Amino acid sequence: MTLRRMTRDDNFTAIADIFVQAWRSAYKGIVPQDYLNALTTERWSGHFSAMRHDCFLLVEGGVYVGACFYANSRMAEFAHMGEIIAIYLRPEYFGQRLGARLLQAGEDALRAQGFGEVYLWVLAENQRARHFYKKQGYTLIRESMMQDIGGVMLKEVQYRKFL
Repeated sequence: MTLRRMTRDDNFTAIADIFVQAWRSAYKGIVPQDYLNALTTERWSGHFSAMRHDCFLLVEGGVYVGACFYANSRMAEFAHMGEIIAIYLRPEYFGQRLGARLLQAGEDALRAQGFGEVYLWVLAENQRARHFYKKQGYTLIRESMMQDIGGVMLKEVQYRKFL
């Protein structure tokens, strides 16, 4: 399994498919099912081609397995922190410590950019992800926001880690 940075030569549709498959698995019972069923790779692939954020990929034998997008904070009040924007794996790779490998790569890159703290947002109902982040040394902080996903307002909570 190869861990590397995403480039403009990568297959953005294949990377987007990681997001579609991960959302359908991880958010089942949280996000409306009709919304999950309607997800397409086009939803994300256009964002990737714009390359606004850095990304690490896990690739195995030409198959895109996972992705971790990271950047300096997108929110002014956290401008002094790095942000893990998204981390997703194909469901068949859950539980193999690959998410931890991707997350560590993103954290290391943010540390190299001079950040001493990193944060991320996670759906409050996504207990599997929340457990994962706690295990990786993240702590829940008070910040929360509501997000409209599929016509339902869902709460996201913020986790923070000192690098």
